[in-house]
Amino acid sequence: MDVQQAVILAGGKGTRLMPLTQDIPKPMVQVGGQPFLYWQVCYLRDQGVREILLLTSYLHEKIESHFQKNPVEGLSIRYSVEAEPLGTGGAVRHALPHLRESFWLINGDSFLDMDLSPVESLVAREGWDACLVTAPKGLVDVPGNVRVVKSLVKLYKKSALDRDGLDDVDAGVYLLKRSVIENGPTGIFDMGDYWPRLIERDTLGAYGVREKYFDIGTIERLKVFEEYVAERFR
Repeated sequence: MDVQQAVILAGGKGTRLMPLTQDIPKPMVQVGGQPFLYWQVCYLRDQGVREILLLTSYLHEKIESHFQKNPVEGLSIRYSVEAEPLGTGGAVRHALPHLRESFWLINGDSFLDMDLSPVESLVAREGWDACLVTAPKGLVDVPGNVRVVKSLVKLYKKSALDRDGLDDVDAGVYLLKRSVIENGPTGIFDMGDYWPRLIERDTLGAYGVREKYFDIGTIERLKVFEEYVAERFR
């Protein structure tokens, strides 16, 4: 399996990052002198991805203008624009005409510096319809929301609490077959709404990592990632 396309959920407003996001969408917040999206797409290019599809909504023209003026060598960047917010799952469904047979899906506000090729090999070997990348909850400051048994996701709760006793965290990186989107719900919904059907059929796999997982949901977390960028990409 050689997955050439990555889809990035880049429609967030970033209300908790105000005033940084007053005039730009969340994924365009500056980190180390570049928009957060820049670091994501460069990482994906270095992993062998050649086509980026950005799912945009809020102030989408700011993203398009930036990459038109500052193209990233080795990448084709395209866009799927929501006229109104459809939720993360609805945004992917809206982009269905642009999706390849298999594709990576990445949250536009998180960063996980990992090798993607072992996930591709695992999915090809197991024949799963989709695979979540998961991290132990101790690596990130959020409650666990996934239960994994023998590399299969058995329970997924988007808004889990510590008392739910789930040990793994959805790390915001997914490998999916296009058929998952074709056969999924429609309308306004979240990515988690795709999973129950796959869990029931034992075709939702999990690949666990121990690499540091970052998100830029708050000013404090943004500063942590900026320190990482200064070290990782210097």
